[in-house]
Amino acid sequence: MARTRTPVPRVPGDASTRRGRRRAGLALAQVLSALGPGVHQLCYSAQEADGLYVVAEATVTLTDRLDAVSDELWRVEIALALGLVGARVEFAVLIVQTLGGPRPLACGWQVSGGRLHGMPAVRVQEAVTPCPGVDAPVPVAYTAPVLTAPFRASRWP
Repeated sequence: MARTRTPVPRVPGDASTRRGRRRAGLALAQVLSALGPGVHQLCYSAQEADGLYVVAEATVTLTDRLDAVSDELWRVEIALALGLVGARVEFAVLIVQTLGGPRPLACGWQVSGGRLHGMPAVRVQEAVTPCPGVDAPVPVAYTAPVLTAPFRASRWP
């Protein structure tokens, strides 16, 4: 039986969606490049205009090549693309936890104006601190690396 892929949401328009997907692909490449080798858990979370939340997660292992479950990474890319074009999104963040040390490291970016803007460590710490009573390691938050656009803003696809 042939495997089918869920169609890409077409909000708010095909050209805008394609532009968002290109931006999301570039943004994820910049994020992973800035983080470097390791095991990274990506979590995109957004609140939509109707009050509903969208969450997409993927675990990525980055060595000399990228190793990830393609469907997970695809969901993060699509959700991020819709956030970058502002489709019904009120507030969105991408939080990344890097595993492998005694405690996970965490940084994050807020989605605003079609770009990812690094979040300060204190805001990331608020986002990743486990709820009271949950037995989980508390990640060490740090200010996200600055992502530089490969093109001037006016030349972004």
